[in-house]
Amino acid sequence: MPAKLFIISAPPKYELISIKGMEALKECDVVLYDRLIDKKLLTLTNAKKIYVGKTPYSKHTNQQQINELIERYLKEGLKVARLKGGDVAFFSRVKEEVDIAKSLSAQVEWISGVTSASIMCEKLKMPLTSRNVSNGVIFITGHDKEYNIKNCYDWESIVKLNMTVVIYMGIKNLSTISKLLIKYGMDKETPVAIGMSLGFDDERFVFFKLDEVDRYSDTLSSPAIVVIGDIVNYSYLKEELYGK
Repeated sequence: MPAKLFIISAPPKYELISIKGMEALKECDVVLYDRLIDKKLLTLTNAKKIYVGKTPYSKHTNQQQINELIERYLKEGLKVARLKGGDVAFFSRVKEEVDIAKSLSAQVEWISGVTSASIMCEKLKMPLTSRNVSNGVIFITGHDKEYNIKNCYDWESIVKLNMTVVIYMGIKNLSTISKLLIKYGMDKETPVAIGMSLGFDDERFVFFKLDEVDRYSDTLSSPAIVVIGDIVNYSYLKEELYGK
């Protein structure tokens, strides 16, 4: 059989993985798995398992090392699963990994999953869009590789679009982001919802207004998803916790 790379989206809860993802795991020879997955998924396979998780702002397996492992096992003609937290279409380094497979003429199978923003909607009992509230969503990451969030986006354009803003990996720079959004015209009382450790046992939520980020900063931790926009006012979870 030719070498093959499976790009598999892995959720924080076992029951959220697709049947297609489960079947692919059973087929693999090697599994390179991330930090933010349900480890029960690893019981589905007899493959060699290698942890390659990344921990923000600390020592971890870097992308170059992951790429080298993928290349090594594909060259051996094996079936390699890259088990990535969340949905691989959102802010993952998947393009680099697929490029390696393409350069070796290996097969690639991409398996979609549930992104953290969708899990956040489930937990908040709230959509990201709704007629007369928000007609679209802007997905951004809260940092760039140069750690210069001020120049990472056209913040004025983001505000003018008047859509729900969802931030991945944004806790460290959230204070700066909130100030930039207010500077370029977003109402300082715009509601914010933050879900931390979604799907894990220590899952928790915080709600506040855009100009209150600094007041809550000591209570925030990664991994987290941030939702900013009037749509947050329509969260059933928020109503259950605080009333209308």
